[in-house]
Amino acid sequence: KYNLCPRGYFAISEKYKVRLRRCNQCYIVRPNRVHHCPICRGCILGMDHHCPWINNCIGQFNRKFFFLFDLYSLLGSIESLFICVYYTIFKNYQTLFDEKITIWLVVIQIILCLLFGIFAVVMLKDLYDSLENNSTYIDYVNLKVLEKRTFWEEVYEMFGGDFSIGWFLPFKIGGYKSVYNKIPIKRCVENK
Repeated sequence: KYNLCPRGYFAISEKYKVRLRRCNQCYIVRPNRVHHCPICRGCILGMDHHCPWINNCIGQFNRKFFFLFDLYSLLGSIESLFICVYYTIFKNYQTLFDEKITIWLVVIQIILCLLFGIFAVVMLKDLYDSLENNSTYIDYVNLKVLEKRTFWEEVYEMFGGDFSIGWFLPFKIGGYKSVYNKIPIKRCVENK
């Protein structure tokens, strides 16, 4: 459920004594760190960026899954590179390279492993910086300075609780603790 305010109005929250912003595209009342994605056509909490690889926005509630996607992509690239190099160098390489097409396939496989591995490392580094600075890419571009939280507070919020095997499983374990859950809107006031 969204708190709607018509165009030309802004929301007042009596509980928090703040003036809340309203999205100009979808007209919902949104707290800080909520941004509208024109590709998804919706407001995303803690939006970092729109990822074309998974065709979705990376926000507060799917950062864990994006991290796991990058981590498992990196591990898969390393494993594939290791297997390719190992069998090329140490195993029966005379029969492996009987045809020239096989040589090209091995070279292409090694290049793809390196490209995907480098891409995954860059994305993991970006996510690490985001957690370290308690900011998203959009916050960084807009030069927003937010309250300082420790790296581990950000990690626990991203994974939904204390360390467990559930951190490495690609589904939600436990509840997400967020300050943005529901902000009660008392009234909409005309913007003057």
